[in-house]
Amino acid sequence: AFQQFNFEASCSGSLNNSSLCTGLHSIDKSVSRSGWSIGAGVEASGQLNAWWESTGGFDTAYATATIRNGRVASPEVPALEGLEVDAAFDGSTVVVERLQATWQGGGIAGTARIPRGLLMATTGRPAPPGRVDLTVRGLTHDALRPWLSAQMLSGLDARVSATLALDLASADIDGISGTL
Repeated sequence: AFQQFNFEASCSGSLNNSSLCTGLHSIDKSVSRSGWSIGAGVEASGQLNAWWESTGGFDTAYATATIRNGRVASPEVPALEGLEVDAAFDGSTVVVERLQATWQGGGIAGTARIPRGLLMATTGRPAPPGRVDLTVRGLTHDALRPWLSAQMLSGLDARVSATLALDLASADIDGISGTL
């Protein structure tokens, strides 16, 4: 059976473990609702637009998702601001074409290509490899605030840039290799 839905929401508020921008309607309905599901104390806001189409399950599915003007904050870590994501699923691979945000005075950018087989691993069938690339530029020493004392931070004056490239052979930690 042919299935299709469009989902647009402007979400904001506290997140909890049991909500997912509820009010999802099938066949071209738009909804607006607060709350995504991530964890206790996490707050998020932004504009989410998701679209899904399938004529026979995951193998023939196509989906897209975008986030604009996103913000994610937690009591322990300073907020991630200006979150923008463009992602798609073609039945076999989740592709994050663009991830962009600012955090602690610096920029974060990334892409990912994760085959469905890595997310839904079955025994005896190796999944195609995946890839995640993440770059941070110009992070200030304040980015270390959640892990270092104020006294230690007062003696630092730094900006850090780094690139992380991960190759994913499986979804467990032993299947991840990369360079920093």
